[in-house]
Amino acid sequence: MALLALVIVAALILSLTQCGGSQTASDDQNTNGVTPPANSAPVTSEKAGRVTVDGRDVFPLPRGELTSFVGKPLSGKAVPVQSVPGPEGFWAGENTTDRVWVKLLPSGDSPVGVKPGQLLDLAGTVVANGDGFAAKERVDAANGAEQLDQQKAHVELPHDQPRVVGTR
Repeated sequence: MALLALVIVAALILSLTQCGGSQTASDDQNTNGVTPPANSAPVTSEKAGRVTVDGRDVFPLPRGELTSFVGKPLSGKAVPVQSVPGPEGFWAGENTTDRVWVKLLPSGDSPVGVKPGQLLDLAGTVVANGDGFAAKERVDAANGAEQLDQQKAHVELPHDQPRVVGTR
């Protein structure tokens, strides 16, 4: 009888340890009872490539404009540099649609040496464009002048502020 009880206890222990090692769909459920896709990553404010104002994603731009963000701080983590058409400004964002013009202040070459393909951490302020801003920045049609004028605002930050965190 004691041997039978010992076998039952051993079987229970073995079954409990086996259950703890496997993961079921219910283990993956969040507090809303929704199972996330297997390839999903948690969304955090530190997500690479994310550009935010007040913790909200900037892209896609409302009506293609940045005007709703004027005067507010903008930040980005590991944001790709799309192009560098001039010494004091560059396009940063995931692609040629979802990007912002970044103007480095004061005037002069950045000691950072911003180059296309770099990933930058950024922290600046969204500022309204004046009339003819793209022309003043020497951004021509081939380098996105129409898009810059349509956005009606840009990001300004100290020329020594962007931090290179990698390359694409």
